[in-house]
Amino acid sequence: ERSGVDGRPDVLTYTSEPMEEDLHLAGDVTLEVWLRSDAPDFDLSAVVSEVTPEGRAFTLTQSHSRIEEGARTGPLRLSLRAICCRIPRGRRLRLSLAGACFPAYAINPGTGAQPGDAALIDQRVITLFVATAASRLILPVG
Repeated sequence: ERSGVDGRPDVLTYTSEPMEEDLHLAGDVTLEVWLRSDAPDFDLSAVVSEVTPEGRAFTLTQSHSRIEEGARTGPLRLSLRAICCRIPRGRRLRLSLAGACFPAYAINPGTGAQPGDAALIDQRVITLFVATAASRLILPVG
């Protein structure tokens, strides 16, 4: 249950309206997100969750990527794990974006160096700028 994580100020969330009818999802999930960073490289963690009417959020699929800013043009395409599920009427879908997924992945120092090679004093706070209107989550509706 991840509603506590989703409520943190460093996690950006997008939550749908309640489903008017059951939604069946089966297959690959892709996130196309337009973003930039104030650091030479950065991480992006994406989670798609099912949200109950009581506000509890349960992970359906997720992905994490380390991006070298200079090597990227256009939207970032992030493949999440394939899913097969039914979202009952009255529940919501939520996309959560974060610049880290610690302790599952080492914290990106934001300097271009590998996490183990950067001195603690050289690590920096990384700010991501997301172009919401140009980004999209592609779901396998079936």
